[in-house]
Amino acid sequence: MAGERTATRGIIAQSRPAGWAALRRLAAEHWPLAVAIALVAVAGVPSLNFQYGPDQALFMYAGKALLRGQTLYVDVWDVKPPGVFWVYALAGWLPAGARGLRAFDLVFALASVTAVYLLGRHLWDRAAGAVAGLLYGLLYVTTSGYWNMAQPDSFMVLPVVLGVLAWDRGLPGSAVRTALFCGLLFGLAFQFRSVVALLPAALVAWELCRQDRRQSIKRTLWLAGGFAAVQALTLGYLAAGGAAGEYLFAQFRFARHYAALGGPYAFDGFDRDNYLTGLRGSVMWYTVSRLLVSAPALAAVFFGGLVRADRGVRLMSLLLLVAVAGVAVQAKFFVYHWHVAVPFLALLAAWTAVQTWTLLRQRYHRRWAALASGAGVLGLLAFTPMVTDGGLGEWRDLVRYVREPAYRPVYFDRFGLRNHGTYSFSASEEAANYVRARTTTNDLTFVWGYDPNFYLISGRDSASRFLSFLPLMPVFTPEEWKQEFVRDLETKRPAYILIQQGENARWITGRTEDSAAWVRQFSAFHALIERDYVFDLRIEDYAIYRRR
Repeated sequence: MAGERTATRGIIAQSRPAGWAALRRLAAEHWPLAVAIALVAVAGVPSLNFQYGPDQALFMYAGKALLRGQTLYVDVWDVKPPGVFWVYALAGWLPAGARGLRAFDLVFALASVTAVYLLGRHLWDRAAGAVAGLLYGLLYVTTSGYWNMAQPDSFMVLPVVLGVLAWDRGLPGSAVRTALFCGLLFGLAFQFRSVVALLPAALVAWELCRQDRRQSIKRTLWLAGGFAAVQALTLGYLAAGGAAGEYLFAQFRFARHYAALGGPYAFDGFDRDNYLTGLRGSVMWYTVSRLLVSAPALAAVFFGGLVRADRGVRLMSLLLLVAVAGVAVQAKFFVYHWHVAVPFLALLAAWTAVQTWTLLRQRYHRRWAALASGAGVLGLLAFTPMVTDGGLGEWRDLVRYVREPAYRPVYFDRFGLRNHGTYSFSASEEAANYVRARTTTNDLTFVWGYDPNFYLISGRDSASRFLSFLPLMPVFTPEEWKQEFVRDLETKRPAYILIQQGENARWITGRTEDSAAWVRQFSAFHALIERDYVFDLRIEDYAIYRRR
């Protein structure tokens, strides 16, 4: 009997797939990555309940339009490159609306955690890679918030980190294949933010200074070829839909004027002094508010880069500097612009963490080394409340949301306080539900403000390819766009037009007037409302006009 059981176990063992052993080896080799992914996933669970911000709603509306066969920039317009809309088209296949997007974003963030781990493992070891991946993921899911997650910069991190890894490590086979692959990755990242081009330029300069010039030039040419191929394919795709000219205008004319207005720090006009003030303030705020990574990263730059001359530390320091330069070039200094710098910060911080642990282990017993390391981590966490208080607070509020239905209106205030600021999810939802109940699915609408979320909730499409006032109100808007906009409203006859108050900012449009007040200066649009529409109701900042 025992012999039969032994024989049976042998047959079962022999019948197991060959990949089972490989899977076990993979798990044994990369278990630190699994721990990092698990911790980030747990910390990111509250983000699954985040609603759309206006940016995410605009991206999703455009992504769904692409799924319906419409053309970017021609049928739906935005100033950003097409990469983010391609990603949202993929996310648009998922059910559950905003929660489906947030799940997609969290999975994408975990893929970025994996890429950061692989880069850290290549530069140093798996411990450094796991710590770096964990730090990157924790910062992203706990400090970004609903508005700054699922942005172009969020999705750009994965191809950027993989591009750096492939360029520095190489792929199996020829150096040409590696360089071409890197060019493709950075070319894709370029379609999220054009400033990403600074990063491959820095990698090329790094190699030219340290390697054989002839081989480096050859690799650079192939990288440039891969980069250019992505741009050519993108232009070809857009040209097939008649959108190439609109795309080029958006990227090289409209975006340039928009950047020249500065950011929220330039409310009284953009000049050199307030730009430098804004840049210094943004760098200092980001550094101080994220001490968990910024403090050990700065230590790595000094001890690892200057004292020990560690190659990996020096390379990551260079790329961090270039990423910060990219933030400076954009001149807005929004939180999501910093996302691409976080992997390099996390990698430098991980180097310091591993080196500190190694030094403590060499001098002290493991128990005392663990206590000292834990004290250091807790000290940094105490001065990084965006991670601790923010992360725990999101979990606490999510639990209350699930357990206490009466708490849900308060919970939704995190997505824009009602009667405070420029956006309120609850007010948007109420206005959208009001219009939806009084229209059919074939009716069109338009919101003069910045609330593409209205179109998603109401299920009523925009009567114009311009989904908000942002392309129409700036001082640099082409006059023909305004004429096209009014002509579309006259032809398509939207059932409702909503006018939002308090949506304008000088650093968006170059004007000081309120978004609603400026409608009177847009004489053709104002005349259309006066002639064809009647005021129906006000909901928060929304003045709702019904077609006569």
